[in-house]
Amino acid sequence: MTSALRIGCLPILAFIGIFGALAAVLFIAVLPPDEEGDGAPDSSSDDSDSDEDSSGGSSAAGVAEGEIVETAMGLAWEDRVAVPFSAAPRHGEDVARPEYVEAAEEHADRNGIPINTAYFTDCGVYVATVIQASEVDPDFPARCTCNMFTYVQDSSKWETFYVEHEGHLEPGDILVQDIGGTNYGHIYFYTGEREDSDAPERYRSAVGASLHTRPPSGHSVMLTIGGHPYLVARFTG
Repeated sequence: MTSALRIGCLPILAFIGIFGALAAVLFIAVLPPDEEGDGAPDSSSDDSDSDEDSSGGSSAAGVAEGEIVETAMGLAWEDRVAVPFSAAPRHGEDVARPEYVEAAEEHADRNGIPINTAYFTDCGVYVATVIQASEVDPDFPARCTCNMFTYVQDSSKWETFYVEHEGHLEPGDILVQDIGGTNYGHIYFYTGEREDSDAPERYRSAVGASLHTRPPSGHSVMLTIGGHPYLVARFTG
């Protein structure tokens, strides 16, 4: 009797064993890769100490002490960025480079100026933020291109002149529009051609903002506009 039971149970036990094995295989097959271990990150391949630039040729972010071009590029996007017109106080903040937003807010605090009138698209605020934050010239006017136009002409730290060809410009030059009187004009930086840039060619040699419509970003080189020339200001120390 006992032997018969044992013999009768063997097919059942064999079936259970086969079923269990199949279930285990199916369970492993449907596991996500990370749970299997095959798709998990390998910490031994960490290349955080590598000297190789993995940024795709984009500029280093933020302020570079004593460096106009590096700071100008570190606070601006490589390509040209445009936004719909607005005079809202913080217009442009959401599309500006985050490092610029931080630097521009510190600029406002440092100089006691309000954040108003599309502040993060103001071409003069951008130039002043770069020059002051980099500590190239702490006395540079905080806002208003009319003040900047007068300052660079009167200051012994800056050489000013007019040019007819881009070839006469040097990286770090500031170009401020001369429209006469107390009116203000546009202002931007000449960076020299950035060969590693992915931006269209026309935006690879300058950076600037434009009040109401553009945060700091790629900019075309202009020597005159509307019949008004740009004054070049070159820092001499």
